[in-house]
Amino acid sequence: MAQGEEKNPWEVLDYLTIIAKSTTKVAVIPAIGMYYDYDYEEYVEISMRWGYKRSSVGSWSTSWAEYQFILNPGETLQLRAYLDDLYSEVDFTKGWVDSRFHISLISGSVELAGTPNSLINGHYSNVLGEYDNYFSNLFEYSEAQIKILNPKTFLPALTLADYCYYNMFCGCTGLTTAPKLPATTLAPYCYSNMFYRCSGLTAAPELPALTLAEYCYEMMFDSCTGLTTAPELPATTLAPDCYYGMFSYCTGLTAAPELPALTLAPECYRYMFSWCTGLTVAPELPATTLIYRCYGSMFRGCSGLTVAPELPATTLAESCYNYMFYGCTSLTTAPDLNAEKLVDRCYMGMFRGCSSLNSVTMTATDISAEYCLYEWLDRVSKTGKFKKNASTDIPSGISGIPEGWEVISLP
Repeated sequence: MAQGEEKNPWEVLDYLTIIAKSTTKVAVIPAIGMYYDYDYEEYVEISMRWGYKRSSVGSWSTSWAEYQFILNPGETLQLRAYLDDLYSEVDFTKGWVDSRFHISLISGSVELAGTPNSLINGHYSNVLGEYDNYFSNLFEYSEAQIKILNPKTFLPALTLADYCYYNMFCGCTGLTTAPKLPATTLAPYCYSNMFYRCSGLTAAPELPALTLAEYCYEMMFDSCTGLTTAPELPATTLAPDCYYGMFSYCTGLTAAPELPALTLAPECYRYMFSWCTGLTVAPELPATTLIYRCYGSMFRGCSGLTVAPELPATTLAESCYNYMFYGCTSLTTAPDLNAEKLVDRCYMGMFRGCSSLNSVTMTATDISAEYCLYEWLDRVSKTGKFKKNASTDIPSGISGIPEGWEVISLP
């Protein structure tokens, strides 16, 4: 490269770069909140490029400043900030700083390059550790068509922060590529709602993390209706609510990932595949030690599900399976339920609304727990077979054995 010649903008990782592919409207709100009227001018750079020529277009010094740009095809907007330096100078006893950017790609078609990490300290960095919530809502509900040119380096952080990517691309229906997410140790809510309602996304990024945190993947791909394949989930020890609603309403999803975890956490799989109407076969669930509401509503509304997983656990936990298969209208046979002693709300609503269900085997000898069978067979097939332990007295009705079903007593 000749002396003085600038790099191609999408090769420069020290900026977040927006490249217009068609006439594009962009709004930049440099910070959601600010430290009173603290002068940010020397800490933030907003510039435009035409080809390789850059021209500074502004900085800001008052709260809620917003810049709007009309980019013609080929024009480029670049952003970076030096908030590390700002934080070191602010007297937090006199005010506060919430230095989260919001960038609305209002219309048109764009390519993103560089890295949002340049909005922290002006250069490429793979550490977010102390910047809780920093990139939350960054591109939220942008309506432009969005392609990420450098998915491998766009979000390079290996050390994450709480809520760091929360809602980052929420509602970006034009997003077609997802960035790589290389972190192997996660933080609470780090990917929560990250791609919520990204209906144009057809492939998910790899998720190599082995150490999870509470709500880390909560609703991450909720309503990504174009998603057909789920990423592998290798963690064997889970965290509370870690997969809560992760693939809810992913109606294009036809196969679930393997779920190898043996150590569960409260509500870890709750609503994970709820309303995934294209899912026909459930993944294996090998854990034998359950915990509070671990599988609650996991396959709720999966109307295409025809094969349920085996449930090997013989010791149950409160609400462990409640509403697990609620509304699975194509399911005909329930998995064998071999636990001897039921616990509070364990099977509550488990097969409610499974209108094709006509075969259940449940061999419990103690069904005295509160609401353990409450409405568990409400609105199932009008005829069927129910296998039970000969010594167990189970009432008739939607909270016991459905009326009209044949009862088969097992020795």
